[in-house]
This record gives sequence, structure tokens and C-alpha cells, in this order.
Amino acid sequence: MAEVIVIGAGLGGLACATKLARAGRSVLLFEKNSHPGGTSYIFKRGPYSFPMGPLSFSHPARVKAILEELGVEAVLSALERIISSLALEQDLRSGPLDGSLAAIRTEQPLCYSSSRNFLEHHITQPLLLNFLGSQGTGEPEMSLLDLARAWNAASEVGIWFPSGGIHGLADRLQASFLAAGGEVLLGTTVKEILAKKGRAVGVQTVSGKSFSGDWVVSDADYKKTFLEMLGPGHIPPDHVEKVRSIPYTGSELCVYLGIDPAQVDLSRMRANHVFYRKCTSPADETRLEDFDSREVEICLWSQNMPDSAPAGKAALVLRTSFPYDHFAGWRTGEKRRAEGYTAFKQGLARKLIQTGESLLPGLSRSIEVSEVATPLTYRDWGNRTQGSIAGWTWSAAQSDRFGQKLLVETPVDRLLMCGIYSVTELFWGGVPTALATGLWAAERILA
Repeated sequence: MAEVIVIGAGLGGLACATKLARAGRSVLLFEKNSHPGGTSYIFKRGPYSFPMGPLSFSHPARVKAILEELGVEAVLSALERIISSLALEQDLRSGPLDGSLAAIRTEQPLCYSSSRNFLEHHITQPLLLNFLGSQGTGEPEMSLLDLARAWNAASEVGIWFPSGGIHGLADRLQASFLAAGGEVLLGTTVKEILAKKGRAVGVQTVSGKSFSGDWVVSDADYKKTFLEMLGPGHIPPDHVEKVRSIPYTGSELCVYLGIDPAQVDLSRMRANHVFYRKCTSPADETRLEDFDSREVEICLWSQNMPDSAPAGKAALVLRTSFPYDHFAGWRTGEKRRAEGYTAFKQGLARKLIQTGESLLPGLSRSIEVSEVATPLTYRDWGNRTQGSIAGWTWSAAQSDRFGQKLLVETPVDRLLMCGIYSVTELFWGGVPTALATGLWAAERILA
């Protein structure tokens, strides 16, 4: 019997398990995949490697301090700061903001105030309003506090990348965990959290084997934990209703490309990581496959990870938001798809590449390796409810429905959460928030 069972070896689960093991607790860590890190890892296609999830992170000092506390030394090297590379061809001039900064300071409570309402009071130019309110071309939906945090991260703290890759952080955390006497079961799926009289007492795997523990910590997503892994009789009905009804962030379509740089014009990539929209007219939400009118994220991944591509080649990532429902009908079971799915997703990928080619002439002919991830990929391989990629909704209108920001402690005794779904806001971004929640869960057990 382990003192603590941790479900999921994402960065949050790894941080929690490692802190507990280093404190002398017996910890059993379960991971569904064959590697640690969850989506904070890489996959290979031929001689290329690509990121499953995050491309970078902010707040490096916080990340470094957490890693050092967990026995991991990581050298962090800065990426080009996004704010220094922002450039828009449209005229974004606007009138004075008339004391807007002072107004922000007096707006209460900032964490629930709509940034859209504030910006519309001061800015009439739609493109500028959206840019300031979403850091892109989307409409503002965050609270004023979250928007301020986002701009602080982009313009002051900076966007960073670890020298060994984000997946290297996962590998090093796992090594520290094992060195401290922890046990990890890779390729082992937890099907159920066992509970008695409202208290977590262990887990059961898909093979039917049960494991007992004094505590259970879940790094699975919150909805999966409470709606699939726990029986309803152990959870207060009002909490179940909130978990069901409060939405997550959406999913995305992602195209990974191994390219020959000699065949494509990369001169308009003024940074390694850009956000591009060919047409700035309002998008028609009924035309989801019109990528020219949607924001596309383009990352020259091999500039961050030189060993992700062979010598003289490059790895490129294109991704854009995309709803799960557009793909749901193709799913016939876990990791099973209806006939025609591959052709359908490849057709979408070609359209996305065509849009990217407007910025990068010659992109299509430069492709040597390609792979496509859809919302179904994020559901079945990323283990995220409906392929969600960035935690709970960022909408200010929904942010107070739980009545609290931290969800590490749960209504079930001896069951804790960690990872990006254990907070209602990613206040430091995905990587540092995931790591921090792992520490908080561990500290609750050690208290």
C-alpha cells in the first residue's frame, strides 16, 4: 500500500510525486502513456520530432525555483520576446485612453471584470480593441486581471524555453522522482478512483487491479476525474452540476511539417513564433474551414529545438483553434475512427497549409514529412475531455461560478487535484501553473 497514489505523470503530477518522494513518502505514480510529461512531450515522425503541447512558457524564475526544489537543474534560454516582434500592417491609431491605467487600478473586482467592457469604453477601432483584448485577432473574453497578467508575461517577463526542451523537464523530474525512491507505472491506465464514505482510498486500473493509498492526487483533467473516474454517490450534487456545466477552453487543429528550408521563403517570419491572419474581416463562424479568415499560429520549432530536424532541414508547426464537435462524428471509440477520417483531416491540413503559404511562399513544395492532430487526437492521446487544450474557459462571465480560483482541494476527502485543470485561471501560464499546483497538492499532504 502506497501512502500516496498520483494519477497522471504530467508536469503537475510529476512535481507532486517528486516533492512527496523527496520528503520520504511512498508514492506510486500511474501514467497512461509510455512516457512521462503528458502533452508536455514530443513525438517523432521519421527523422523529425514535434511538440505534443506547449511550445514555450513564461515566468522562468518561478519554474527554475520549483525545479531546483525538486532536485532538477535546468538551464533556461530566452526566446525572442513576443512584444518586440509584434507588427501590424493596418492603421491602429486611436485616441488617448483618458486615464485608462488609473481606471484599471480602481476597477473592482478585477478578477471578474470584463476586459471587453472596459476596452469598448475607450477604444472604437475593432482591430486594435481585439489585439489589446486577446493578444491577437479574437474578441476579448478574459477578465481585466487575466488580460493584465497575459500582457505582463508577453511584454515584461518574456517567453522562454528550456535548453533541453519542455519534454526534458519531464524526463528530469521523473529521474528525480525515481532517485528519491518513487515508483512509476508507465503504460498503466487508471479506470476508477475508489472511495468509501466520501473518502478516496485507492484506484483501480483498466486491467481490474486495485491499489490502496492514504491519499489520491489526480493530474487527470477535472471533468474526467469527477464525471468518469468517481462514482456520483461520492460527490455533492451541486459540485457535479458545476463540473458538468462550466466549460473548458476549446481544442485545435495542428499540422506538423518537416520541411526543406531551401524550398520555402521564410523571410516574413520576423520571429520564430508568429500569429498570422490573412484576412482581418470578421470570420464567418459557419465556415470553419476558411482558414484565411482565422488566426493561425506558426512556429519554426527547430529554431527552439535544433535537434528536432536533420541538418539542413527544419520543423514547422501550424495550428488554429477548432471545435471538437466538428470531429465528434468520426470517433467510433477510443483511438478508433470511422472510414474516411484520415482523408478528411488531411484535406483540412492542406487548406491550413495553403493559408500558411500566403505568409511563407513555397511552403507546400518544401514539405518532406507531415502529421495532423485534431481535437480527437487531443482527446484520445492527450487524455483531455473533448480535446480541450488550455484548462477551464477564459471567459470572465464564467470565472466566478466555482466561487474559488484554486481547485486543488476537492469535496472528496483525501482526493486532491493538480495540473492546469486544478485552477480556474492559468495565472502564470500552463507550465509554471501546472508545476506550482503539484507542489501545493504535495504541501497539503505534508502539512
